[in-house]
Amino acid sequence: MENLIGSTKFWCLTPAAIPNTIYILLISAIFVFAVTFIMILNARKTTASIDGINRRNKLEK
Repeated sequence: MENLIGSTKFWCLTPAAIPNTIYILLISAIFVFAVTFIMILNARKTTASIDGINRRNKLEK
């Protein structure tokens, strides 16, 4: 069974012709992109929240 599906654990995600190092680099790049994207969205949400609090505080004064 090992010979039929290839030697990598993620044989279903990628063709068997590409070396493992390219897989690792590709998965790492996708992971870094996803984490960066989530952090940017979170920072925007936090900034919007702080701006709303500042506006509310100005109105209360």
